[in-house]
Amino acid sequence: MTRSRSGIPLSGDLALTAALHSLGKVLTDDLPAAAAEALAAGADTPSLRRLAGATTSNAFELEELLGRALGELGIHAVTRERALTAVARHRAQQIVDGEIGPVEGAGMIWRLFDDYPAIVMPFLSLEDMHGYETRPRARRRIEAEIVEEAKSYLAKTADSS
Repeated sequence: MTRSRSGIPLSGDLALTAALHSLGKVLTDDLPAAAAEALAAGADTPSLRRLAGATTSNAFELEELLGRALGELGIHAVTRERALTAVARHRAQQIVDGEIGPVEGAGMIWRLFDDYPAIVMPFLSLEDMHGYETRPRARRRIEAEIVEEAKSYLAKTADSS
């Protein structure tokens, strides 16, 4: 899997990439690689192919191609709030699926938000518990709580995906 210049994995999920891009987590220069990942994952539109093969570094042109590709795939432009929710849901699902560690994932979720809305506060509280590193039983309990919180978050935000 290709990584963006900022270290974010480009998964082939163009909606997620667009959300990350709108939050400044995926750079404009990374859009051709993200489009190539999306093509490899099975998405295919004329604008997506053009974006994947783009050699320009003109941000306006790359973002215009991204917008066209999203439209051709039936993916609507996202607001900041929807982008935050989409990325947080993706991270929560990764926690539930065991793709990322619960403590690491909790930190990734709450750090997305500038204003720490109530819905992500449990992730902040659980990730921020001190001393669990040296107490294996406490760590297992906190990790299990984070997984449960991730499941709860996915259920609470199911209609916003």
